[in-house]
Amino acid sequence: MKPFIKVFSLVTLLLGIVSCATEKKYQKKIDGWIGFTDQELEKAWGEPTKVVKNVDGTRLIYFQMVDSELAPAAPIQKVIGEKTHYLVMDYYLPFGKEAVYESNADKLPPRSVTYTCSTFFEVGGTGIISRAGFYGNKCYSR
Repeated sequence: MKPFIKVFSLVTLLLGIVSCATEKKYQKKIDGWIGFTDQELEKAWGEPTKVVKNVDGTRLIYFQMVDSELAPAAPIQKVIGEKTHYLVMDYYLPFGKEAVYESNADKLPPRSVTYTCSTFFEVGGTGIISRAGFYGNKCYSR
């Protein structure tokens, strides 16, 4: 395997492990509320975003976090020519040529990226939390 592919594979694996670990920690954190009452939860977390009553008498209590930040613009590139390209890192590029690109990244404003985390707790008829879960792209705990 070429050195670049080994490094890329290792970095991808490490990022995967780190992201899984933080979501697992978040699940463990919210699982800690199982057995507590819905009043204790609301005292600590504040007013829920939404409460859904199920036909079986249970309730789902939702809390949602929304966050946004500015990220660099996603540039559009177009090929404006080609240049001769020789051996680079033990690889020959097709036909010994490499495309030359023009980008509009410096002309674009930053874009807004939105992150969410919806956390839910299932509460039984007695008011005791029996299950917890989450979904979103920014649910993690340190």
